[in-house]
Amino acid sequence: MKIKQLRTINKLELCKINKTIIGEIPIKFLTEEECKLDEIGTLNLQIPKYFQDNHTLKKTEVLIYDDLKNERFIKVNESDYYVIKEIKEDKINKVKTITTYSYEKKLEKNNIVLSDISLSLLDVDEENEIYSFNDELYKTTGWSLGYVDDTVRYDETGRPRVRVQENTDTSFYQFIKETIQEQFCCIADFDIKNKKVNLYDEDSFGDEIKIILNKDNYLKNLENTSNTTSLVTQLTLQGNEDKCIVEDANPNGTNYIEDYSYFVETEEMSEELINALNLYNKLTEKRIAEWRELNTQKSILLSDINNKTGNENILTSMVKEYENYIIAHENIEEEGMEYDLTDFKNQLQIKRDELVELNKELTDLEQQLNNVNNRIKELNGLILKETSKDGQGNFIFNDKLLDELKEFTYNDTYSEDSFIDANEILRTGRHLLESKCKPTVEYSIDVNDFTSRIISNKTKGEWQGELSLGDLIVLYDKETKKEEYVYFVGWNKKYNYQNDSNSITTELSLDLSNKKTNKTNTKVIADLLKDSKNNKKQINSTKHLLNDQKYNRFKSNLLNNEDILLDLDEPKLNDMTKVTGIDLNISTLTLDINVSKQIKAYVRPTTAKNTNVIWSSSDNNIASVSTTGLVKGINYGSCTITAITEEGNFKSVCQVTIQKSIENEVKVTGVQVLNSNIALDIGEEEYIIPNILPNNATNQDVTYVSSSPTIATVDNTGKITGVNYGICEIKVIPVDNPEISARCYISISTEDKKDYTTLNNALFIGDGRIAEMNNLGILNKLYVDAKADVDITYFNSRINTYPVNPTCIIVMPNINDLSDQGAFNVKTLLTTLKNKYPTKNIYLVTPLPVGVNYESSKLYSEVNNQIIKFNSLIKDYANLLNVKSVNANLNLVTNGTLNSYYSKNGYYLTQTGYRILCNNITNTILNYMNVKQDTPKDDDDDKKDDDNNSSGGLSKQRQLIIDRAKEIVKLGSQGKAWYSQYARTIDWNKKQIIKNEWETISYEGKKQTFHQTHLGAIGMDCSSFVGICYQNAGYDFMKGLSCAGGNLQSVAKKHGAKMWRYEDKGLEGALPGDIVMRVDSRYKLTKNNMATVRTAHTMIYLGDGYTAEAGSYSTGIFKSKKKMNNKYFFMRIEELTKTDKKSNDDSSESGSNDNSSSDNGSGKNCINQSGTIDGHKYIYRFAKARCTAYGDSSSTGAGGKLTIGKSCGAHNLPYSTKLFIPSTVGKFGNKDGIWEVKDTGGYTTDFDLLIAKSDSQAEKLLGNPLVTDVYVLEWGDGKTAWSFTEAIEWCNKYYGVGAFHTSWKTYMKYGGCTINFWRFKDHDKTIKSKSWYNKL
Repeated sequence: MKIKQLRTINKLELCKINKTIIGEIPIKFLTEEECKLDEIGTLNLQIPKYFQDNHTLKKTEVLIYDDLKNERFIKVNESDYYVIKEIKEDKINKVKTITTYSYEKKLEKNNIVLSDISLSLLDVDEENEIYSFNDELYKTTGWSLGYVDDTVRYDETGRPRVRVQENTDTSFYQFIKETIQEQFCCIADFDIKNKKVNLYDEDSFGDEIKIILNKDNYLKNLENTSNTTSLVTQLTLQGNEDKCIVEDANPNGTNYIEDYSYFVETEEMSEELINALNLYNKLTEKRIAEWRELNTQKSILLSDINNKTGNENILTSMVKEYENYIIAHENIEEEGMEYDLTDFKNQLQIKRDELVELNKELTDLEQQLNNVNNRIKELNGLILKETSKDGQGNFIFNDKLLDELKEFTYNDTYSEDSFIDANEILRTGRHLLESKCKPTVEYSIDVNDFTSRIISNKTKGEWQGELSLGDLIVLYDKETKKEEYVYFVGWNKKYNYQNDSNSITTELSLDLSNKKTNKTNTKVIADLLKDSKNNKKQINSTKHLLNDQKYNRFKSNLLNNEDILLDLDEPKLNDMTKVTGIDLNISTLTLDINVSKQIKAYVRPTTAKNTNVIWSSSDNNIASVSTTGLVKGINYGSCTITAITEEGNFKSVCQVTIQKSIENEVKVTGVQVLNSNIALDIGEEEYIIPNILPNNATNQDVTYVSSSPTIATVDNTGKITGVNYGICEIKVIPVDNPEISARCYISISTEDKKDYTTLNNALFIGDGRIAEMNNLGILNKLYVDAKADVDITYFNSRINTYPVNPTCIIVMPNINDLSDQGAFNVKTLLTTLKNKYPTKNIYLVTPLPVGVNYESSKLYSEVNNQIIKFNSLIKDYANLLNVKSVNANLNLVTNGTLNSYYSKNGYYLTQTGYRILCNNITNTILNYMNVKQDTPKDDDDDKKDDDNNSSGGLSKQRQLIIDRAKEIVKLGSQGKAWYSQYARTIDWNKKQIIKNEWETISYEGKKQTFHQTHLGAIGMDCSSFVGICYQNAGYDFMKGLSCAGGNLQSVAKKHGAKMWRYEDKGLEGALPGDIVMRVDSRYKLTKNNMATVRTAHTMIYLGDGYTAEAGSYSTGIFKSKKKMNNKYFFMRIEELTKTDKKSNDDSSESGSNDNSSSDNGSGKNCINQSGTIDGHKYIYRFAKARCTAYGDSSSTGAGGKLTIGKSCGAHNLPYSTKLFIPSTVGKFGNKDGIWEVKDTGGYTTDFDLLIAKSDSQAEKLLGNPLVTDVYVLEWGDGKTAWSFTEAIEWCNKYYGVGAFHTSWKTYMKYGGCTINFWRFKDHDKTIKSKSWYNKL
């Protein structure tokens, strides 16, 4: 990879800030150019207002003199831009001295501000709150990331590297150079022309160019500087203190790494110490390999123990339930009732036996884990120098050697809180130590006539005459006959204009170093203490990306699994024969191919009449199962065996793995992609065709990874989908040999869908490549006269053979015409065509440049220079003849060269290349022809909202939508419904079932664990979830739509949908059942583009900020309180609006909006029922109670002493009433979720929880309000708390009630629980008749 080549400047132009060219600057005014690796380049000029013309001897004015202003640009060689930062003017002699800096200097004036954000380079994962630096960069500066090495972007497992940025407020340039380069171990190179920042691994740029510098060759002067001020041999590593434990990932068990190689090589150490270090290094290499293998074993053992511990909990719970059941019914002696407990006792014994066996297995696994841990600890000691021993058990380093080693220990500390993975900070630390463990040796070299002489050297050896930063060259000393390899890291070139001879002489100095980069930015402890003092930086570990709760939030509580626990309600004789569940004797099974094993099913209860079980396999190609549960291995892989009761459809599953047979296994040695260049439109799909080598390899599976999922995604089947305009690549990796891979290059054409039929019957003349392009199918109804290896005069001679009435004429010359005469011949052909077709449009396509692998007697760069000159001439001729020029280079050409991705031999194109060429030509011509494409009209967002339904009940249709959403959310919480893009349920009457463990997460095809894909569950994605919810209300037209595809919005708009942004109204006016949309993060949401903007997600609004949604593969289907922002908007179809109005009219005619009908309170949220919840017996339930939190530092309340975390306020309830609130278990200082009413509640809430000493702290902890179910365990015996009427009248007397307007309105919309409850106090029956009520 080449970056920043040593060049000759042949053109300078002054430009405005918008890049408009003002005029050319003569090269003779250039005084100095400096370019260094990892630094901003500079260019200095000295420009007089007047100069003497040597030909005319007249004083000539420099026309651009007065236009020289700060912040304007100087354009260099048609590609680079330098910004003017300093102008010193000699007013007497009228001379300006100009200092300019390379364009990236402007990034110093653009700040990036980040706080507690997880950042990757290019990859976005909104679910896990991972954001892209590329998005931040482009949004603020207009720059973006270009080429990024895979080793920089991804870690060893193929996952995007992520760093947590806690408190960042600096310029983008400093952030890239200090933070990005350091944390991602890379070098940044700024592509000024394209405003791209390329990130390279240090090893991926620069070549060994086979050039030798010595006194007889180029050297004029050589100075050498050796610097050990930053020498480090021991580097201490400190990541995030909560998440990044270096000692656990470092084989020596410490938080430091070492490298003493410099002192070994220079033989500064004693021979005894050198020998000891060499022996230590040799033994340590083998010990580290064993240490890593043991850690892999440890991970497997921990996983097995975790799974079996879960099974142990289940069995223990079942045993306890059987015991309780038997005890409860052994002594029942009622007339006519007998209980035969024999089967229950038999089952109890079976479960006890299984538990004993499982405990033995756990004990064995824990012993294995203990042995592994002991060996790891032993290896830590053997790898640590102080305790390392040789093969005979003797210490390698005695006290004398350890004392000597201290003399060579130069310690430094690298501390960076952004690292949350110890392996990642170890990787960065090794990079840093590698650059710092040897002194920096720098050379400053003056060379003789270098830039002109390197061209003559290009034919010698392998060197092609180009020198770029990072290249490796050789310094040769004839006296010592020593060769030293050094890196080219910078140059300085001084220009001197000789007025008398009108010539320019240059003096060139090269900077060379034994290191590509000189990383000196590690921080010592003193620096860290200073930073901490100055910035008062605090780490809030709860905000880090890898918050354990994020990954465990949907793990089910096995102890509460209703499928396996016995029903302890009083049994009825008639119920003893009904099936209540099913258990399997094993939950996991591993088999070899052609080996069978019996799975046993136990139908509950044992007294059930129908014990028939239906067996099935999720993949009969992996394992089959008989009607009796006999499982047989067919082929290696994993599947699920399911047993379902014939009565009741209760199910239980066993995960089966068929392991590979090592015998006769054929390993994968290679992989190919048969269609390695693919061009797609946005939304278009195509499959990659991989070819595993050898063809009889046992494991033919591959995984796919997209280099840019924002351009094209790929699923686990190899299906590519075009997402956005651009170019990327798909890596194909064999599962059996992940060290090798093949690539497929993808080009996604523009979103505009042009009507190419406009160009049917066009006449296309010239370049022989046209015929191949014509066969691609996009533009295939042409008259083509194309021939290679002929010049343009050939076509002039065939003018009479061309059709009479073509649509238009397109001419593309061959590169055989590259001469002034050839350009004139093109003019002749254009003139002839103009005469033959005077009324037709003629278009001239300028030839493409050639690629680096173009075979010719000339260098490809020379050919391209000829093409540039030729294109300039023919465009001038075309302008004279009123012929439109077409530049077809877009995406095909990089840095003036044909991109090798799309070229077979530097000239002829690949299939993808021809697709791009075809699109470039046709799109440009259609733009010339002003072909109008359909564009969506703007949404009418000025329509007034007259649909506010907050004062009335929900319409029947809204309720049906919500009911379906809640039904599916409940299924989701049980694992019976889950997110899927393959098993996508469009019609609720025709449910699609998830049958395969392979699904796509983010952009990688992965095989997921069972709890993530939920085999056997009903599948749906976010759009189909919304569709089937609306189907329940009779709106079938909403089924099967797509939010990402845009037709969800377009169909809604056809049905008169009203749309409004969250940032304009918040939740005001939103009603349960409305659709919530979230815009793709790359697009801006405006008032006028809601019907057309690209969206990424959709959900059903449930009210009070809650939504129901099919989220993702890892989160499934759930209800949550959504934190909305300016990316969200609401949609309400007209049909639903009409039902809202009818509901309001019906409500008005009824004359009352009370939810009550009896003194006991029968509001919709007041439920007079009893039962058991989480082991607690309750006597009454308040559904959807509105809970808030408050703080109090006093010690008494209206009902007695208050206790933080246990006391709460309420209305209409007796003090001392005990409540159980499941959603508060283990929170706010309340372990069991039980609260006691000891105070009167707030004015707009059902229950006010005392959880802190101050209101602000309490509200922050709870995030007011919480809407949840509240269960009454027992009524209190104290006086009754104030009613709402009493509380509000007191407030009205002293403060007025206006302040509660908004909160009260929200409270009433939910129907309120205790406001409708009058068992103990009936004051609120007449609350609506109060004079102050309307003020609320």
